[in-house]
Amino acid sequence: MPDPSAQAQIAELQSKVARMDAELITLTRALHIDAATGDIILNEEGLNRNVRVESIDNENMLFVDRNRVGVKTGTPTTDFQVNGAIASGATNTAIGSDAIDVDTVNAIFMTTTGGDITIGGLRNGVFGQKVTITKITAANNMIVENNEPGATQKIFLSGNADKTFANYGGVNLICNGTHWFETSDT
Repeated sequence: MPDPSAQAQIAELQSKVARMDAELITLTRALHIDAATGDIILNEEGLNRNVRVESIDNENMLFVDRNRVGVKTGTPTTDFQVNGAIASGATNTAIGSDAIDVDTVNAIFMTTTGGDITIGGLRNGVFGQKVTITKITAANNMIVENNEPGATQKIFLSGNADKTFANYGGVNLICNGTHWFETSDT
């Protein structure tokens, strides 16, 4: 007859193996690597699970909870919540245009030291995108044209007229997917 303590150890090991097996099944259901593309897919089955990515000093560097994403928060209260500063694409230019590309840009810094610059429109703006155009030099003028006929995506300014900035300043714009609309001067 086998030793009772050996039987207890065998039963304990079998229990541990069963738990490890269950944990491995849970892990493979939560994490999938697509062999064809190499994509890493989390929660492919759409189970009721949160996804959390930790960093050295923040356990919630990225947190996904159903339809909400949090950066540096484990309890996002809106669709996308960031607890910290946000930086987005910006560009510096000294060239005016009727089609400044804003594909990856939310801030345009205009340098007018070489002469007046005229901005008649933007291009590649998407619905809901916001862009600020700011004159960052005191010399010469920055002119933002209202409803410029040749513009790719026209700019519509409050007051229905062009705006000239002789000193520092600029405009905040928002895109409806087709055109840009001023929300305020800076």
